[in-house]
Amino acid sequence: MMLSTASNEPTTVLINNNNNNSSHKKKKKPSVHFDLSLIPPATEEDPYQPSSSSSSSNECEFLLSPPTCVIDIQGQLVPDTMLVSLVNRPQEMRDLVHHNPTFFHHQVAPTLPSWSQFEQNVLYADRSQLSDEAWLAVISKSLAPTLMNKLKDLVGYLGSEEEEEEEEKDIYRHVDLSRIRPNIHNCLTTDAYPQFFIHCQEELKEGYDRFLADVLFNEKLSDDDWRLKIEGYLSFHLLQQLQEIVAYETEQE
Repeated sequence: MMLSTASNEPTTVLINNNNNNSSHKKKKKPSVHFDLSLIPPATEEDPYQPSSSSSSSNECEFLLSPPTCVIDIQGQLVPDTMLVSLVNRPQEMRDLVHHNPTFFHHQVAPTLPSWSQFEQNVLYADRSQLSDEAWLAVISKSLAPTLMNKLKDLVGYLGSEEEEEEEEKDIYRHVDLSRIRPNIHNCLTTDAYPQFFIHCQEELKEGYDRFLADVLFNEKLSDDDWRLKIEGYLSFHLLQQLQEIVAYETEQE
């Protein structure tokens, strides 16, 4: 019997079948023997796998050999005043608006008094009119923090990490806390937000029960007085947690 190997050379397979067994003995299965001496040796070596006989110096020469081709990458210096990854800012902003209609036309535009005026006078303003810093400052006055953060992602904001962290801390500063008051007993519960109440209890200690009765769930206070008392009781981090809860429950995100 002949078998073909990957090298297309014939390999002899010898099959010994013992037919002389007596009838009371169980027949043995045929045995297969491969004659490996007929397989030709490999003629080529993988250039990326150095042979065992090669010296360490040859291996180093192979690994440190120069590349076969060179790619020329062109770059340019970025001035310190450049805070967004837009070289031609007006034109690239037009492209961003065109390719991101959901964000600009359905999320940003409805929050502005005049989208067309904002688009032409602010978004597409040249750097000679508004530097990147001034441009971002004007936009941030018009957009909610969540929208501003998305815009920064789109334009490739190059500001420092410290600035981004500070802005993330105030991401819910626009939230109107009083909007949760009409439905506060159903929305703000210990079952829905146990961590908030645990943190309040740990921080306020003896004043925790008074805070719940006299402030948080006090329906007699005006909205302005209620907000002032909330801010007076809670630390920055607890106030931020409450702002996040209210933003979610009242869809102010």
